[in-house]
Amino acid sequence: MKIFIDPGHGGNDSGAIGNGFLEKDLNLDISLREKRLFESFGHQVKMSRITDESVSLEDRVQKANQWGADVFISNHINSGGGTGIEVWHSITGGIGKLYAEKVENSLRKIFKSRGLKSMKGNSGDYLYVIRATKMPAILNEFGFIDNTFDMAIMSKAEMKQKCAEAVVYGVIGKEFDEKKAAE
Repeated sequence: MKIFIDPGHGGNDSGAIGNGFLEKDLNLDISLREKRLFESFGHQVKMSRITDESVSLEDRVQKANQWGADVFISNHINSGGGTGIEVWHSITGGIGKLYAEKVENSLRKIFKSRGLKSMKGNSGDYLYVIRATKMPAILNEFGFIDNTFDMAIMSKAEMKQKCAEAVVYGVIGKEFDEKKAAE
């Protein structure tokens, strides 16, 4: 399978900031962990960025579309006063929603879940990376950067690895065991 991973934000766009963290840094860390794990299972992986650089939303989508990825995964950290994970998918459902369901089911084993999300915008899906990709796409929100409980979890390398494993296992359809994860 050809998997395109998008660590949200980067470069001069820090994303959300809170509790001493920058969203762009957490996104890249988790995404690189996902890349290594997908590759260990024999999948091809490309990323929108592998360092702290600015990449436009259009460029992220264009790279995935030109490569002919089978699935697009965008990783983020939420903000705004909530707690827990969210997994976004297209309003049209389909394979992207199935991936989202499997990923959310895995992530809920290690994090409080706010559930699956989708939202209609003026031109279809509200989220550009879901709307403009030609392949099934999901967007993960790994907790809230402005929530001390969520960031206490995300500050640990072991938990970032478990988040990566939960996403990878959900996408490839492998059972995620949070007790054995990150070993």
